[in-house]
Amino acid sequence: KIELCHIQSLIANAAGAGGARQCFWASSLTNFRQGDHGHLYIRDRADQVFAVSTLERCQELDLASSVAIHSDFSSVGRLCVGDPARITLRSLGGEPATCRARIDRRLTPEEIAALPDDQRP
Repeated sequence: KIELCHIQSLIANAAGAGGARQCFWASSLTNFRQGDHGHLYIRDRADQVFAVSTLERCQELDLASSVAIHSDFSSVGRLCVGDPARITLRSLGGEPATCRARIDRRLTPEEIAALPDDQRP
């Protein structure tokens, strides 16, 4: 199953603009906001914003005060569009919760500007 996900990830990344991979380093996250219906928007130090979808009900998403993201493929910490990942959410005074997720896409500046204020990281 993981091999199939990896192949799908490679196909999705190759289909990007000119085959260039759209990636970020997990350690470079600077901000996040919850979107609609299991979506999360994250911003990195390069000022890129990525849309992330949770693949399961992530109960702590509404209460999260911090988020960390980890690759399912490697320990290097680089995540690209199409990659499956795990997000760890922490709420004030709560236990950390981990949810499966997928890196959907990098948003354009126009898409970032069009996000509602409460969803824009």
